[in-house]
Order: sequence, then C-alpha cells, then structure tokens
Amino acid sequence: MRVVVTGAGGMVGQAVSQYCQLSGDEVLSYDRQSLNIADGVLVEAIVEKERPDAVINCAAWTDVDGCEFDPARAYAVIAMVPENLANASRRLGAVLVTIFSEYLSDGKKVGFYTQRYDAYPESVYGV
Repeated sequence: MRVVVTGAGGMVGQAVSQYCQLSGDEVLSYDRQSLNIADGVLVEAIVEKERPDAVINCAAWTDVDGCEFDPARAYAVIAMVPENLANASRRLGAVLVTIFSEYLSDGKKVGFYTQRYDAYPESVYGV
C-alpha cells in the first residue's frame, strides 16, 4: 500500500511512518517543512503527484493554550487542514485517517470518534 503521512516529524508521525514501513507499506513522509498542509492547493498537488492509497494525518498544533490566544490560526490548523486533506483524498479515492487529540472534544463519548460525531468542543482548540 502507498501511504502519505503528514506530520511525520512529530512523535506520532514518526511512529506511524515506522509502523507502516515495517508492515510493508511504501511510506511517503511529509513534515512541516516539506508540506504546508494548511495550503489546500499544495496539498492537492502533493496528493495528485504521490497518488497514495491512504493519507494518514498526524499533524497537530499541540499548544492548547496558544489556540485560545490565536483562534484564527487554531481554525486554520485544526479545522481547515483536515478539510484540505479530505478534499484531496476524496478526489483521488484515497482513504483518509486523521489522528486528533482528546482536547478536540468534550471527552464524554465512549469508544472511537468518527467524522459523523459532533465532538462538542469546549475550547477554541476544539474549534
């Protein structure tokens, strides 16, 4: 399987990349310097060029308190980035997996979250 991993410079991204490689996948890793995933046009171009079977988004802005002071950036990073990746993945028919923090929800749901669940965020970080 051909897999694009975003946020590959972080701890989760490195672990996901390594796991996929050990599983025999062809991993195309992108960190913050090699792909600005807030740029929808650039994301579209990379996904089109790489033609992955799956995109795994491990990118995050983990400064919860900083998000409260910069809500515009929080929205761009936390809401728009997954949308950019979803749009590009959908056009190509690739599966999108996005990993997020428990801070994006109220934490009351038992089990896995899906794109259809309203997470009831309680902060700017949760957008």
